[in-house]
Amino acid sequence: MLVHHAMNTFSSPDILRFLGKGFTSAGHINGHVKAEVTSDLKRRQEGMRIKHRYSDNSVKLYDKAYTPAGSVLRAELTMQRPEQFQVYRRPEGDPKRPLRWLPMRRGIADLHRRAEVSQQVNNRYLDALASTDHSTRLKELLGPLERPVIGTGTRSRALRPFDEQDRLLLEAISHGEFTINGLRNKDLQRLLYTTRAQSVEEPNLHQQSRRGARDSHFAGQKVVEHGCASTRTPVWLPCST
Repeated sequence: MLVHHAMNTFSSPDILRFLGKGFTSAGHINGHVKAEVTSDLKRRQEGMRIKHRYSDNSVKLYDKAYTPAGSVLRAELTMQRPEQFQVYRRPEGDPKRPLRWLPMRRGIADLHRRAEVSQQVNNRYLDALASTDHSTRLKELLGPLERPVIGTGTRSRALRPFDEQDRLLLEAISHGEFTINGLRNKDLQRLLYTTRAQSVEEPNLHQQSRRGARDSHFAGQKVVEHGCASTRTPVWLPCST
């Protein structure tokens, strides 16, 4: 839920606000903001990582400390461009001049301020994540999927997201790499089967065809009819094994 909220809810102004960037009185982004604002999600063996980046500075959330007993969720600011933040200090080389807000320096001279800024960024980010709405029960979200539907004059069985076969297929067709060009049966087989198809009657070919027909039918008809995907969006292509 936190992953979905962070990737689909936080906009570019939100990320700039986390990183302490100011806005105009009308709430618009200031003209001095020049770099691109991006967000990305990565899955690693240790866990998941969400990163929101502006220029070379970023705020991220990850659970690398994952163990079978549980995981530790950690927010972290990565500061590669400290000069984009400010510290209240005197100009270097002139200790008699008055204090004023100046760009943060690299090294350890402004380490105290770096810690303050990092904590403030993390607090703003975690406060925004804390607004995630979790009042809807999982049963309510899955209810429409777990009921049969009638589409194009035929009855399609209910989806079973927690059933191993359905879960693996749903996870496979959700890969971001298929968003633009869709997927083929051989793409599904690459993700779902670790061994090559074998059959007594016709080695490889017969069982591979059966796998492709079963997966294509599920990924195309069932998922679209249940509203998990649109026919306008390339979710699957005809069999190509």
